[in-house]
Parts: sequence; structure tokens; C-alpha cells
Amino acid sequence: MFFRNIFLTVLVFNILMSQFDWIDDGAPLRQGQHIEWQRTAGDGIDGEIIIGWSDTRDSMRDVYVQKLDEDGEKLWGENGIAVTKAFGRQEDPLLVGDGQGGAYVVWIDYRNEPDTKGDVYAQHVLSDGS
Repeated sequence: MFFRNIFLTVLVFNILMSQFDWIDDGAPLRQGQHIEWQRTAGDGIDGEIIIGWSDTRDSMRDVYVQKLDEDGEKLWGENGIAVTKAFGRQEDPLLVGDGQGGAYVVWIDYRNEPDTKGDVYAQHVLSDGS
């Protein structure tokens, strides 16, 4: 909870201090018929923001990320990139920018223990989305 509060404080501060030239009524990040869970965000560099979420577009619940530039343009493809597409459920992602345009993403993963509280996994996504 402590890290989440720090993350939210940093995110709000960065958003307030940034100058965005986005379209009216918001910029769509991901659109489709799949259910999205637990959204999270962190700062990139030069006005970028990185968004993370889990959804069921491929039948299983997986974690995805998307990076937007200062104009709200998608930098990691139309629908974002998969952080993990393992068997079972991967959900509840949290992320924080790495200071170099990428992000560290953590989530709860049930691939090895589908009937328990799950395991915590993490992945570093680089600035180019790799």
C-alpha cells in the first residue's frame, strides 16, 4: 500500500507538471470487446506516460502495456504490447517508470497455482517496448 501511495503521488505530480496537447474528451488507449481489469500508469520521458492493464483478448487474462507520447500518440502499437501471455490468469498489474522511457511491471500470476493466492512476477519493459 505504501508503494502504491507513493506511485499515485508521483503520477499525479507528473501529470500536473506536464504539458499535454491531447484531443478533447481523452485519447483511447485500448478499445474492444474484452474486459479490462486493474489499470495502472507511470511516467516515461519527455512527457510520455506508460499505461498497464490486464485483459482477456486471447481468452486468458494477461498483462499489457501501452506508451503514449506528449501528444497522446500510441508508441507501442495500436493495442499495446503483452508483458506476459502465460497460461492461467495474470492480473492486478502495477508499474513504475524506469527513468529511461521504460517501466517495471509487477503482477499477480496464477500460472503455477490456479487455486491459491498466486505468485508475484515482475518484468522490465524497455523504452522501445522490448
